[in-house]
Amino acid sequence: MADDWIDKLRKHIVANGLGTYGTDLFKAGLEDGTGVGDPTIGMIEYSGKTTETMGRSVDDPKLHIAGRGSSYDTTHQRMVAIRDLLKAIVNTDI
Repeated sequence: MADDWIDKLRKHIVANGLGTYGTDLFKAGLEDGTGVGDPTIGMIEYSGKTTETMGRSVDDPKLHIAGRGSSYDTTHQRMVAIRDLLKAIVNTDI
């Protein structure tokens, strides 16, 4: 089965050293409990929209990057780094 778009973005984040999937980077929410990394980052898909353009449907999915950690500054810096990394993806199919 092909990766969905969040899996592809997750792999890009991991490849750029901004998280380890299942340790401090999670899909669809934030992990509860002990033994998780600090800070912990969650990638949460939410409703985007589909637009009709020139007889073609174009999806515009949306993604929340949420974080939890013992240090606000460290958690915020990690979320901003992930945001900036993802914003730099242009003219590329994901």
